[in-house]
Amino acid sequence: MHLSGQPFNLTMVANEAAVPRKYGADWATFGGLHLTATIYSAKLPPSILPPGFTKLSIHGASITLKSGGSGEDGFELGFRDDIITVAAKAILPQGTLLNALIRPFASPVLLTPDTATATYSDSAGTFTTLGITGILNATIAK
Repeated sequence: MHLSGQPFNLTMVANEAAVPRKYGADWATFGGLHLTATIYSAKLPPSILPPGFTKLSIHGASITLKSGGSGEDGFELGFRDDIITVAAKAILPQGTLLNALIRPFASPVLLTPDTATATYSDSAGTFTTLGITGILNATIAK
């Protein structure tokens, strides 16, 4: 899909009362979440996606939250649709998550390729892993 170096924005809505599908002592996985994404790729053939910004609306995204068990917190995101499958991981400073439940972050986290990656694949099975530069935050929706 040629997303390297291209901007993207993801917004996910998750209810604080959500019950995890799976969990352990310091982690929890939540599924069935709604996610919207805006991605940019000028290199895709127009038959796949039109050049420029493309909006995706995903139902069934999942997140896994890990809270401080190893001296750092963690965030994992997964989703798929007809065009793209994504698995993203981020290492967060310890204390970003108060626990492994859905709650606002203590503060936004600056992501770098050393702390965050996204692996994406297309319908042909071609996959790429990229480092992420940006900001990850969880706030209360208004």
